Amino acid sequence: MPLSPSFAINHSVLERLIAINRFSLPPGADIVFFGIRGALPSFESTEFADSQEITLQDVNYLTPRCVMGQWLPAEQKVAVFPGSTVPHRKHIQTAVTNGGAGCNQMIPGLYLDYTVGFHKKSDPNKNGHAAFIQTADHPARRTSDNLTFDDTDRIDISNQADNIHAGYCMTADTNFRTEMESAGCQVVVGMPSNINKTNRPEDIGPWHDFRKNGYDRKAIQSIFPYFMLPGNIVWSVAEGKNTPFPVRLRFGSSGDEVKVLQQKLIDQRFYNGKVDGGLGPKTFRALEQFQRKHFDNAADGVVGDYTASLLGMTLPVA
Repeated sequence: MPLSPSFAINHSVLERLIAINRFSLPPGADIVFFGIRGALPSFESTEFADSQEITLQDVNYLTPRCVMGQWLPAEQKVAVFPGSTVPHRKHIQTAVTNGGAGCNQMIPGLYLDYTVGFHKKSDPNKNGHAAFIQTADHPARRTSDNLTFDDTDRIDISNQADNIHAGYCMTADTNFRTEMESAGCQVVVGMPSNINKTNRPEDIGPWHDFRKNGYDRKAIQSIFPYFMLPGNIVWSVAEGKNTPFPVRLRFGSSGDEVKVLQQKLIDQRFYNGKVDGGLGPKTFRALEQFQRKHFDNAADGVVGDYTASLLGMTLPVA
């Protein structure tokens, strides 16, 4: 892989990512949110366009190093925003001293539970603001031994309230002080409106456009689907164009391959739930336990070729 490669994402790339990961979007979703961990928009525009250029970045847990995006499937348009899908190091440092409590890193996957709401509802006079709120249980990784997240760190499954909200910083440029605010939430560069604390009457920065694009559709769309993937995976698919790519099953995947996975996990006594074709919390936990047994206590929660072979299943290409 070249150093910090730039590449284009568009409707076709996003459709391929959906197919490869066996994600199923709700019928009629006018707008879909997505996150790319370890990348940034190459340009400052937040307007919808046929294609957007982004550049791979190393996540540093200090400054925004992720893309938060919005996709209009019916119009085949995409908009991208600088943000973060990982927590700030200051929260990781505190969490390490508390056994990992108070900070998490979301697992890549598809999340179908975001709705309009108020981030920090109990704190409206300070940092609380209108945002997109997570409402269901999901897997998230916690670290208690160092300042990074790896496959041996534990995974909690609960509603950690990893909301999508303003990042409380105005740039992703490392030449400026960018104290992004996230303990696990997905954030977009910008500042929220807050009359009580800052006398700021409206959102500013990229967050202004991100929130408005969603809230403008809240009368016709109650749930805002969000899928998040690592930047290197998105790069591989984007650069591969029509090259067949192996299917991957992860949190939020659904369909026949997931049914096979569930039955294989039942056969090996890791899963005792329904064979319903949905890779939700219970199936994810069973998959995690299977991987930890076979991979020296490590688990990435993804069914790739090797995990599939150990389970006795074969994954197609998409």
